[in-house]
Amino acid sequence: MGEVTMGDVPVQGEPLALDLVNTTFVRGGLRGRVVDALCEPEALHDWLTAHRTELGVTGLECPAGVSVGEPDLRRFQQLRQALREALTAETSGTTWPDAAVRHINRAAHGATRWRELSASAPTGSVEVWSTKDWATAALARVAESGVALLSGEQRDALRACGAPGCILLFVQSGPARQWCSSGCGNRVRVARHASRAKSTVDDSG
Repeated sequence: MGEVTMGDVPVQGEPLALDLVNTTFVRGGLRGRVVDALCEPEALHDWLTAHRTELGVTGLECPAGVSVGEPDLRRFQQLRQALREALTAETSGTTWPDAAVRHINRAAHGATRWRELSASAPTGSVEVWSTKDWATAALARVAESGVALLSGEQRDALRACGAPGCILLFVQSGPARQWCSSGCGNRVRVARHASRAKSTVDDSG
């Protein structure tokens, strides 16, 4: 099916934790296959760049000439798996897996931040991180997003897409949103129409 890029991810713009989890998705509908848009260090770099504002680690940006490495990729993939397990358990009404919870918590406190007064800063204060490692700080922010989803106001709005074959998660922004994307909604409506048409043909026979 060709190379998968971040632009192929069907659902974007959700909270950080969901945007990371949703980098694995089913391509090709019900008879499709699971693909991974975050399978190379370059893809992680693209994801981090696209989420720079939400991550809020601009003061710790990767120095020029320094690339995202395989160890960074593995850390984000492992956090993604832990988040998927915990978030999927939440949407299905089951208990969060202990191992997933421990992993998310470790990632969340891998880097802390605070504000300090600064005479040179226009606002009088600057955000300071406990690490100079921008990837660790970014990982902590994503894990923190997962903690907020599982314990905060958006918890009751967390949904797993109900379209057959879809594995994506989303925060329901209103009662009209029943699927992760318009693509899934269209597939469900087409399937329902085909089922009704077949039923009508069978009944008439």
